[in-house]
Amino acid sequence: MPTHNLAFSAPPSGDPAIDTAKSRSKRLFNDRTGIRCGSHRQPLLLQTYTRDTGELMHDLSVPIFVHGRHWGGLRLGYRPESAGEQA
Repeated sequence: MPTHNLAFSAPPSGDPAIDTAKSRSKRLFNDRTGIRCGSHRQPLLLQTYTRDTGELMHDLSVPIFVHGRHWGGLRLGYRPESAGEQA
């Protein structure tokens, strides 16, 4: 969930266009990319997709196992153009 990122965790405004881009907390991301993130068991999965706002994104995910049981995945998203930028 994006609660750590202020750009995407604004309180809902009631305007669907604004909320799609700026209020992404507590949403179910059950699109094809999100489902693969949570269900794959490969050591690493990198997917490229178009977000619901039209932005091209990379999605890097790794599975989470607890006591040998698969619990889902850790998902990190980033824009391709920012991949080579230094902080």
